[in-house]
Amino acid sequence: MKKTISSKKQILLTMMIFVIPLIGALVGYNFYNLNMLNQRIAQTDRNAIYLYQHSIEQKLESAEGYMANFLANDSDCLQLRYTRSKLKAHVLSYNIQEKYRTMMNTEPALAALFLYSRENQVFRPVYNRGYSFEIKNEAERFMKSTVEESPDCVKRGWFLHKVGETPFVFRFLGTNGIYSVCVVDLNNVEVPQFFGENQAESYLFFRDLDGVAVTEQEWLEENRISLRTDQPEYYFSGAGQKQFLLVENRMEKIGLWVVHASPYSRWFMSMDIVQMIIFISSLILILLVFFSFYFLKRFYLHPLDSLVQTMEKVRDGQWNTTMEADYQTDEFVRMEKTFNEMMGEIQRLKIESYEQKLEIQQTNLEYLQIQIRPHFFLNCMKNLYALAQGKEYKRIQEMILVLSEHLRFLFLGNQKEIPVETEMRNVNNYISLQSMWMKIPPVCKITVDPRLQDLCLPPLSLLTFVENSVKYGVDMGYALSIYIQISLLKNKEEEDYVSIIIRDNGVGFPEDILQKLNREEIESDGRHIGIQNVCGRFRLLYGDKCTFLFSNRKGAEIEIFFPYEMRPENPSDTRLEV
Repeated sequence: MKKTISSKKQILLTMMIFVIPLIGALVGYNFYNLNMLNQRIAQTDRNAIYLYQHSIEQKLESAEGYMANFLANDSDCLQLRYTRSKLKAHVLSYNIQEKYRTMMNTEPALAALFLYSRENQVFRPVYNRGYSFEIKNEAERFMKSTVEESPDCVKRGWFLHKVGETPFVFRFLGTNGIYSVCVVDLNNVEVPQFFGENQAESYLFFRDLDGVAVTEQEWLEENRISLRTDQPEYYFSGAGQKQFLLVENRMEKIGLWVVHASPYSRWFMSMDIVQMIIFISSLILILLVFFSFYFLKRFYLHPLDSLVQTMEKVRDGQWNTTMEADYQTDEFVRMEKTFNEMMGEIQRLKIESYEQKLEIQQTNLEYLQIQIRPHFFLNCMKNLYALAQGKEYKRIQEMILVLSEHLRFLFLGNQKEIPVETEMRNVNNYISLQSMWMKIPPVCKITVDPRLQDLCLPPLSLLTFVENSVKYGVDMGYALSIYIQISLLKNKEEEDYVSIIIRDNGVGFPEDILQKLNREEIESDGRHIGIQNVCGRFRLLYGDKCTFLFSNRKGAEIEIFFPYEMRPENPSDTRLEV
C-alpha cells in the first residue's frame, strides 16, 4: 500500500524547509552572542576578583612577614623567651604592645594583634576597632586555648574562625614559648561594597568549601541568592527578575572561595549597534513567522482539522455529528453543506434500521416471556378459579398479591445480577405462594454467611432449583423440606470461593438424568431448560472456575462453587437465617 501524507503536513513541511533553518540560524547566533556577552561580563568580574584577592593576599603576607621578622629580631621579644621578673616582663610586653599599635596604623587590614608569653604568663591584646566585650573575651579565650592545646598551631597558616557572628582569619606565629597572633576581620577587608559609591553595582564576599556564605549573609538572603559548589565558569541566581551573575575563585591563602556577584541586567546594553539591529530583526522575523502560521491555521488548517475530527466522530459511531464551523473559504463552505446533507440521509436510514431491530428484539422478548413456566401459571389460574367457586375471596386476594410479587420478580430476569437478599426474598415468596394451594405446604430454610450479604447472583438462579424440587415433590404424601446454605470458603494461598447447596427430601434425580447433568449433557428438548439456563449464566460470569455438582442424598442435592471477589469481611461467625 502506497504511503500517504496529509495535506496539512505537506504544507507545514514545505514551509519548514525554509523557515526552520532561518530561525535556527538566527536563534543560534543570538544565543552565541548572548553567551559571549555573559562570558565577557564574567571575565570582567573575574578580573575584579583577582585584583581584590591579590590586594588581600599581599596585605596578609605583609602582616605575616612583619610579625615573623618582629618575633625573630625584636630585642623585647627575644628577652621574653626566657623567664623574667613580673616587672621586667610587664615592661617588655608593654613596649611590644606599643610597637603593635604603631604597626596596626600602617596595616589597616589587621583587626587585632595578640602577644602571649608562656614562660612569663604575659598576654597583651591590641585591637584596631571597637569590638564588643563579648567578642574580645571570646577571641582571647580561643587564642589562649589554641596555643595551650595545639602547640603546632603555627603550622596551620591562615584559617577561618567565627567569633560570635563575626568571621575572623587567624594566623599564629611563635617560637620558644612566645606567640604573636594576627587577626583579620573579613567584614572589613577592602571589597567593592566597602566603598559606598559601588554598593549597588556589585558585591564581593567569601564562602566556605560547603557553599555556606561567610560574609554578606543578610544581603544574600535579601536577594535570595543560592551558592553552588560544583565550580561552574559562571552561574545566575536571585529572586524573580532581579538576577545576579556570579563568578568565584579559590583563595588558597585562607582556604576560602571569593565570590563576585553583579546585577545581570547589562547584557543588552553591552551590544553594539550592529548586534542590536540583528537581534531586533530576528525577533521581528520570528513574530512574522508565527503571524503567518496563525493565518494559515485560521483559514486552512483549522477547517481541515474540523473536517477530519467530524469524520472520526462518525467513524466512532456518533452519527448525529454535523459540520458547524464558520468557514470563510468557498471550498470549505460547499464541503460543509454537502457533508451535512449526506449525514442527514445516513441518520434517517440508520433510524429506520434501528427501529426494525427493536421490533425483532421485542418479538423475541415477548416469545421468551411467553415460554416462562406456562404450567405454573395455568395451575395458579385453576387454583384461583377453584377458590372463586368456593367463594373464598380473602384467600383469592392474598394469592393475587403474592402472585403479583412473584411476577414482578420474574420480569426483572433481564438483569445481569441481583443481591442475594433479593433472590432469597423471592424464594420465600414462591414458597408462600405454593403453600396457599398445596395440601401439604413445603418448608424452606435458608442459611446465609453474614460475610456474603453483599453477594450478587444471576436472577432466578436459586429459585429455579426450588421450583424444580416443588414440581417433583408435590405428590410425595409428606411435607417437602428444602434447605439452602450459602457459605464462604476461605483460602490463604488462592482466591476465596462461594459454596451454595440446595437440598430437598424429595424423590431425587433419576439416575440417567443425574449422569447427564454432571456430564453437562443437558437435553435441548425443553426438559430441564431452567437448569440449563442457570448453568449457562454462571458459566458466562465465571467461566471454567464455576462448578456444578448434582447428587442424590435422601433427595436431590445441588452444589455450586464459584470465585468470590474480596470485600470487607464481617468478623461475626453467626449465620443469618431467613
